Amino acid sequence: MKIIKTTLKIIVVLVIILVVVVAIFMSTKAKENVQADAKIEQEIDYLDTKLIDIINNLNNIKLQDYKITVAKVQEEADTSKAGEKEEKSGESEKDETDTSKEEKDVTKVEKEVIVTSGGEIPWQIIKDEVEVLFSTWSSIVLDLYELGVPSETIVEFSNTLDKVIISVKEQNKEQTAIYLAKAYSFLPEFIKNSQIDQTKKKIIETKSHVIISYAYVQTQNWDKVQGEVINAEKKYSEILNDVSKKQDSRKYNINKGSILIQELKNSLPTKEAEIYYVKYKNLLEELNTF
Repeated sequence: MKIIKTTLKIIVVLVIILVVVVAIFMSTKAKENVQADAKIEQEIDYLDTKLIDIINNLNNIKLQDYKITVAKVQEEADTSKAGEKEEKSGESEKDETDTSKEEKDVTKVEKEVIVTSGGEIPWQIIKDEVEVLFSTWSSIVLDLYELGVPSETIVEFSNTLDKVIISVKEQNKEQTAIYLAKAYSFLPEFIKNSQIDQTKKKIIETKSHVIISYAYVQTQNWDKVQGEVINAEKKYSEILNDVSKKQDSRKYNINKGSILIQELKNSLPTKEAEIYYVKYKNLLEELNTF
C-alpha cells in the first residue's frame, strides 16, 4: 500500500513537472512568434519605405514628413477686482485691474520636408539607395523563409532587384520604374501568412496598385494607369467595408484615403503627368499614415 502511495505521488509530481514544462515551452514559443511577427513587420516597413523613396526619386518627388512639437506660449489673463468703499465724505468706488501671465502647452504639426517634383534624375543617389536595399535584403530573406514564404517568390524578388540594378546602371527611367513597382508588388505576398494587421495588409496591396500605376505613367500608358488605379480603388473598398462594421480610430484617415483615390482617378482623363503626380503624392502621404 505504501509503495502504491509513493508511486502515485511520483506520478503526480511528474505530471505537474510536465505541465509546467509544456506551459513554459508554449509561453516561450508564443513570445518568440510575437517577436518574429514584429520583426517581419519592421522589415516590410523598411522595404515599403525604401522602394517608394527610390521610385519617387525618378521624378524628384519627396513625400511630406511631419514632426510634432510642443511649444510653450504665454497667455494674458485679466482679473478685475472691483471694490466699493463708502466713506462719510461721499467718495466711493475704487477699481483695481490685475494682469497676470500663465504658460500653456500648444501642440503643433510642422512640415519637415517641402514636396517637390521634376528636375534632373539623381541617378547616383538612386544607385546608392538600391545598393543599400540589396545589401539589407540578404538579412531579410531568412526571416521570410521562416515565415513560410515560398522559395520561388523570394528568388523572383531577388531577380527583380538584379533587374533594377541593371536598369539603374543604364539610367533607363521607364525600366527602373517598372522593375521597382514589380519589386513592391511582392510585399503583399511576403506578409500573407504574417500576423500583421489586416487593414495594413490591404493598405500595402492598395499601395502596390498605385505604385504600378505610377510606373505606367513613365511610359504614358494611360489605359494601364487607369486599370491599376481602379484595382487600387477595389482593394481599398474592402477596407471601407471593414471599417463601417466596427469602431476604428483610423476611420477619418480611411475615409480621407478613399476621397484621395477618387481624386487620383478623376485626374486621369487629363493625361497630364504633373497633375497625376500631385494627386499621387497626396494619396501616398495619407496611406503612409497607417
